Amino acid sequence: MIKRRASGPQTGPSGITLTEILISIMILAIGLVSLATLFPIGLLRLREAQRSSRAAILSESTAADVLGRGLLDKSTFIDPTISPWYSNLNVANSYDPWIQDTPAPFGDWTGDGDATVVGAYRGYGGMGAMGPNQVTVNSLTPVYGQGLPVAYDPLWWYKQGTQPYSGNGFEARFGDGTGLGLTTSAYGLQRLTNIPAFAADGTGPVPYRANEILSAFVSPEDILWQDAKNTSYLDFFNPTLALASANLVVSPSPVIPDLSTAALAQTDIVLGLGGTPDVPAAYAALTNDWRYTWMFVGQRADAFNDKVFTGNVVIFENRPFGFETLVNQNTGDTITQVAGERVLQAIFGYGTNVMAAGTMAGDGTAVGYAVGSDNAVLLLWPAGFPDPEIRPGGWIADVTYERNESVGRNNFLIDVDPTSKAGSPPAQRCHWYQVRRASPPADSATFAGMRYTLIQTTQKLQAKTLLQADGTPYHNNVALVSPHVIGVVPKTFAIP
Repeated sequence: MIKRRASGPQTGPSGITLTEILISIMILAIGLVSLATLFPIGLLRLREAQRSSRAAILSESTAADVLGRGLLDKSTFIDPTISPWYSNLNVANSYDPWIQDTPAPFGDWTGDGDATVVGAYRGYGGMGAMGPNQVTVNSLTPVYGQGLPVAYDPLWWYKQGTQPYSGNGFEARFGDGTGLGLTTSAYGLQRLTNIPAFAADGTGPVPYRANEILSAFVSPEDILWQDAKNTSYLDFFNPTLALASANLVVSPSPVIPDLSTAALAQTDIVLGLGGTPDVPAAYAALTNDWRYTWMFVGQRADAFNDKVFTGNVVIFENRPFGFETLVNQNTGDTITQVAGERVLQAIFGYGTNVMAAGTMAGDGTAVGYAVGSDNAVLLLWPAGFPDPEIRPGGWIADVTYERNESVGRNNFLIDVDPTSKAGSPPAQRCHWYQVRRASPPADSATFAGMRYTLIQTTQKLQAKTLLQADGTPYHNNVALVSPHVIGVVPKTFAIP
């Protein structure tokens, strides 16, 4: 018997409900948002890659420039005709800044025979023939080992258009923290140059020395390109042409470097009126955009050997050149410092569990170091001042520096406890550390009127702050923070 299928209306496939549409839109939105986040992350990675490659390029070219141009030649630092600021002080005693320093601004490194105010020094100083006199006059024996840490920074001095120590009342030392109210060990390193900013008669810059600075301390790839809308470029592909309006390039290429400064400012050339304009000597100099630059922070490997230097090549991006004033919004106090170089009080090796290391040679105070804090640094600054820009991957430098030799020995030299196997931290130092992590800035409950951030470095601290039994620092330590530093490369230069 055959059964018949029940008759009735035939139903088709069901449609998509509104709920399903909304769920699909939500899933799509999540995917698009996730995809969009990849673009800024990718841009950040590209920027970091570019920074790393430029830092590598500059660090490699530095060695060739230092050796090929004789940038660290001792004679250029102590020759009064080249470096008058280290020779023509208040007295006729010249000094070698790589192993000597003055005890006070614009002072005499010998202390005028007063052993209590002798400037920091290592080895024998003067013009290489004043060793016995130094020991006799100052009643202090030379300090053996490395020379003094300095910041070799001709580019910064060149951009100022003035000579160091010219009586302007501001030495512009690298890492000067005296504005924080710290009375000792915060004077900063000497910022050196051996390239005069002005001719001997004071009439203007020395062109060939200016060109040397521009080509040596700036990334060679950072060349300004022509602006197609500018009609005042000369034809630099034919250097034999006279400097006149007839030789202007009306439509310069926007992708070929012009190898000159920007447009001529003289009206008769710009307007094509001819004549003989007064073109500055700097016009012929290579123009760079100053995006990537470098300086050398280091010291002589041996104070008695002026041929070997060890330290770090510090790479900057968009480094400012000049000064800046920080204003305390609570008190109205101001601090003047070199732009882009924020200086903070620091405790290197911060912690409350202090292990005894010995007693101070000067007053017998018991001191030690915090236990388990080989990577911890506490940074402090007065409340009311802007918070510093500190980020993971950035750099800080321990720029603790005591320029008075007697104070340095009293405040840093300890009678070591043999059981602790701890040594004295150097009174003059510059150690660079990369930041692994940093706590958000906050008001300090331990240090009244101060704000702080606690950072962790990627490498072990090379020198720690001497702490008293209650955990407070025995002497001042300072740190330099610069968001413009993108790379620190260890370098050793052996001068032939």
